Amino acid sequence: MMFVSLGMGVVIATVMITIVSVLTPSGKTTTTTSTVPPSSLVGRVVAQTPLTLIGGPRAHHVVSFPERGQASVLFFFSSTCTECQVELPRLAKWIQSGTIPDTAHPTFVDAVDVTTDGLALLSSSNIPSTATVVADPAGDMTTGKFGFMGVPYTVFVNRHGVVTSVVAGAVSLAKIQAGIRTILG
Repeated sequence: MMFVSLGMGVVIATVMITIVSVLTPSGKTTTTTSTVPPSSLVGRVVAQTPLTLIGGPRAHHVVSFPERGQASVLFFFSSTCTECQVELPRLAKWIQSGTIPDTAHPTFVDAVDVTTDGLALLSSSNIPSTATVVADPAGDMTTGKFGFMGVPYTVFVNRHGVVTSVVAGAVSLAKIQAGIRTILG
C-alpha cells in the first residue's frame, strides 16, 4: 500500500512540475520584459487614488492619481528591489536626454516601501528632483488597483485614465518608446 501511495505521489508531482514548466516563461523571470496580458489591465480605466507626493516641488501634497487630462508613464519601484536599482539609472538617463519626454509625465510610484529609502534610491539613481514621485506605502495602488505582486512595473496611462500598455520587469527603450506612442499619439 505504501508503494502505491508513493507511486501516486510521484505521478502527481510529475504532473504538477510539467504544468508549472509549461506555464512559466523560460529564462530568468526577474528580468522579463513581457507585457501583461491585455485582458488584465490594458483598456481599463484606472480609478483615481489619493496618494501623497513625496518628491518634486509639490512634496507632501495629496493628489488624486493618476490625474485626468494628463498622460502618464508610471514606474513602480521599491528600494529593496535589486532590478529597480539597476533600472532607475537607465530611466534617469532617458528622462534627462528627452527620450522620455516631459509630456509623458514620468511618475515614480514608491511601492510598499520606506519613503526615505525610496527617495534615497531615486536620488542616487540621478532621477531629476523635479520628477513626480508618489508614495504607496500600503500598496493601495500597486497591489490593490493594479494587482501587481512585485516590482518593477511600467504602466502607460493615456489622458483619459485608460491603461494602454503594461511592462512587467525591467523595461527596454523600445518598450518605453512604443508605450509613449500609445499615450501621446
